[in-house]
Formats: sequence, structure tokens, C-alpha cells
Amino acid sequence: MGHHAKLLTSDEQASANRKKWKSGHCFFQEALKKAHSLDESGLSWWKAEPPFVEDEDLTNPYSNNYFRFTEFLASVLHGVRLREQNEQDIARGAEFDRDGHAAVLVRLHGEVTDLLFQWERVKALEIYHDYHNSREYTMHQHYLQWQAHTIYHLYHLKFLE
Repeated sequence: MGHHAKLLTSDEQASANRKKWKSGHCFFQEALKKAHSLDESGLSWWKAEPPFVEDEDLTNPYSNNYFRFTEFLASVLHGVRLREQNEQDIARGAEFDRDGHAAVLVRLHGEVTDLLFQWERVKALEIYHDYHNSREYTMHQHYLQWQAHTIYHLYHLKFLE
């Protein structure tokens, strides 16, 4: 059984919920709400910096099911990352109140610098092809997108204004 068994418990459930999922919207909303609303144990290697461990999903990688699951996976990961970003913002706000503006700015500068180096390192990886490694390619692009988003987000944190 591939990694999708963690998110889709059965074909019957997938069929029953197909209409409300609409491009993973339901998964995104569930992942955004709280950590325990979905089993996120299969996401850890997709959250990590590429290169990824080879995907063990036995589904035909050129099939519609494989493509749809990849979309759902990306939607869940978007929700998880946004939820985690919101949680980190709350912690950063508390640090700001506790440690002051200057100390938080120094930490944020270091964090942004590290994120930029990570983004550049991962961007330089040209190991996935959008057709032959579609899931890995999609998740590689997802990782880059979130690194860039996080850099932008940290630059524009509201509590620093």
C-alpha cells in the first residue's frame, strides 16, 4: 500500500467524498484546522528538504489516481504548512513581547538568511522531471514555493510594524 493509505482509508470513502474534495479543498481545510484532524504521519518526508526518498506508491505514476493523490497531498501539505506558520507566528509574537524588537529582528534575519540558502540549494537540484517523477517534481516545486512564501512572510510580519 502506498502513502495515500494514510489519507484515503478506502476507495469507498474516496468515492463518497469526491464531490466535496474539489481539488483537495476539503483536505486543505482539515489540515489547516488542527493537527489531529488528518493522519499526517506520511507527510514527514514530503515536508523535508529534497531530494526525497523514492516514493513507494505502487499506483501507476501516469494514472489519473496517482495525479489526483499528488494534488491532494500538495493540498494537505499547504494546509499543514499554513497551520504551522500561524502557530510559529503566535510564538514569534510572544518572543517579540518578551525579548523586544531588536532581539527578534536579529533572529528573523538569521532565519531568513538560512531559508534563502536552503531555497538556493534546493532550486539548484535538477533531479526530477515533471513527467517521469511527477509527484517528486510537484513536491519539489511545493517545497520551493513554501520556502519563498516563508521568506516573504517573515519579511512582512505584522507584529513588527
